[in-house]
Amino acid sequence: GRQSAGLEQGSMYAEAWGMDPERDVKHIQTGGLPETLAAMKIGMIDAAPMTHPTATLARKAGLHELIDLADLPIEYGHTSIGASRRFLEEHEREAKAFLKAYVEGLYYFRANRDFGMKTIGKYARTGDQDVLAEAYERYAHKYMQIPPKLHPRTIKAMLEQLSVTFPEARTANPQRFFQAQFMEDLEKDGFLQTLEKSYRR
Repeated sequence: GRQSAGLEQGSMYAEAWGMDPERDVKHIQTGGLPETLAAMKIGMIDAAPMTHPTATLARKAGLHELIDLADLPIEYGHTSIGASRRFLEEHEREAKAFLKAYVEGLYYFRANRDFGMKTIGKYARTGDQDVLAEAYERYAHKYMQIPPKLHPRTIKAMLEQLSVTFPEARTANPQRFFQAQFMEDLEKDGFLQTLEKSYRR
């Protein structure tokens, strides 16, 4: 079956540090992030990739952050939204409307700290203001690319990961898997410039 996202990421980062993910690292399935944090607290595992706010909760529990993976020279599409070419051709207007709303949502999140923290808290189920503040700062000013742009090298990195399960992915052309036209249209139409003015930091 397909590997979990955490296992794929862990293998990729182990390789970045010069380790063989099959030989030098023992992977243990723990479940979701809460279970992973619990396993680290009791010493069942030594390290794990974590997203915020769980990473901040781990540090507050006395654990140490080895590295912010965003600082490594690795391209990775952490959260992606996909659709088939047929859907995009048959529902172009709806796809463009969705993309406009999605992009504006990113700008709104970055420009409205209180809203961003409340939203993170809602889905992370925590009201710890220190934890939420750090999570917001990381996402709004470091992790999220605004406006979002997908590069062929990002797709290539994801195909490399998939090649473990699907060998044919290694030789697939990254250009087959993304459509830049819609974002280019938003830029040409002045939509992105309008958002920059409306949501000045």
